[in-house]
Amino acid sequence: MDKIFRHRASWLNYAGIIVVAGGAVWAFCCWSALGIMAGIVLVAACVLMVDRTVNTRYVVTEDGWLVVCRGRFSRPLRLRIGDITGIERLRAGLFPVDYVLVRYGLDHVVSVQPAGIAAFMAELESRLKECV
Repeated sequence: MDKIFRHRASWLNYAGIIVVAGGAVWAFCCWSALGIMAGIVLVAACVLMVDRTVNTRYVVTEDGWLVVCRGRFSRPLRLRIGDITGIERLRAGLFPVDYVLVRYGLDHVVSVQPAGIAAFMAELESRLKECV
């Protein structure tokens, strides 16, 4: 059975969306061609940020894959669980945001922020033990 873990959005995600949306409103208030073009670009960036925040999910499949789907506008990243070399829970430097760093292949990493970090790590570790 596939396990689906949702993205845990931090306050930094929401703050970034608010700042970009505010920049878009300010750009539209300039009433110049450059301001309107900048506003359109910022609205598109805001849509992408909201999509990534709301629609990101991490799927551990029954057939041994970790699929990282970062919204509807990006391609999913598929990692074979047998290729994972390390899993560690980290905290961002200045900001109180926890995330999981997944190492795979020779020197590749992907960071994920699942809603249940402990359950996500336990699921990956149990699937890793099955692969060995």
